[in-house]
Parts: sequence; C-alpha cells; structure tokens
Amino acid sequence: MGWCQKDLKQFEEAETMYLEELHFMEQHGFSQQQISIAFSNLALTYRQWGNITFAIDKYEKSVSLKRRQSNVDQLSLSTTLFNQAFCYVESGQLDQALCLYEEVLTIRKRALPPSHLLLANTMRGLSVCYLAQGRLEDARRLANDALRVASAALPDGHSKLGWCIKLCLENTVN
Repeated sequence: MGWCQKDLKQFEEAETMYLEELHFMEQHGFSQQQISIAFSNLALTYRQWGNITFAIDKYEKSVSLKRRQSNVDQLSLSTTLFNQAFCYVESGQLDQALCLYEEVLTIRKRALPPSHLLLANTMRGLSVCYLAQGRLEDARRLANDALRVASAALPDGHSKLGWCIKLCLENTVN
C-alpha cells in the first residue's frame, strides 16, 4: 500500500504506512533483508517528498542492515548505495557521494559484464561529482568511459545515449 500512496503523491500516508510496516516487521522477527528493503522504500518516499536528510538516514539504515548479512546480494547493496549517493549529491555532500559512487563502481565492475548499462550510470554519477568538485579531467575521463560503455550496451541511436553524449559535452566545455 505504501507504494500506491507514494505513486499518488500522498507522501504523509505512505510514510505512515511504511513506518507501521517497519514496526510490524521488527516486532515479528522479519529478516534483516526484508527490513532493509522497507527502509529503502521509506528512503525513496522521503527523497521523492524532498526530505533528503530523512532519505539519507533511512538509506544508511538499509545499508547497515545489508552489510550485516552474511550472504548479502552485492547488486542490491550497490543499488542502495547508489541511491544514497544520489541523495548526498542533492544535499551538496559531494565527498560522501564520491565515496559511495566509487564503492558502487567497484561492486558493479566485479558483478557485471563490462558493457552493462549500470556501469555507465555509475560512471555518470561519479563524473557529475567530479565536475561539481572542479575535477574536470577526472569528470571528462569518466564521462567518456560512460559513453563507451553505454554505446556498447545500447543499439546505435538509442535515446538513452543522449545523457552520455550530453554529459561528455558538458564536461569538455570550459
């Protein structure tokens, strides 16, 4: 129900439902994996609501639970870290975002083929951080790497190549 409420932009109702769900899950011995998913859902709700501070807090709780799992799904962890990094960028905390994006890229390079679009998206996130920090050469290099990976992953002329090309052009203009 929380997803329906969030999709209808009824954030307060979604928040209430997710908080009730979390309380129920914690009281009834649900797994850390299930609870971490609920925290991620709540974080996404806060992010879409514009409450980035609360979103970061809930993503941190989700990541903490995932890291405690002995058989954590690394791609799931990387997705949560990526979303948390995005929130850090939105809040201007670029150093924190950069650390998380670098961890995400390391995980995804190990888990995915070299031409996977998630790698390109992660490189784009890093490139944006570098650009915001004035690290133009690093930003340019990663933007070009993202374009190379996305070009290998997608057919010629695909609409998603546009963001890579745009990013490369932005990173080459002084």
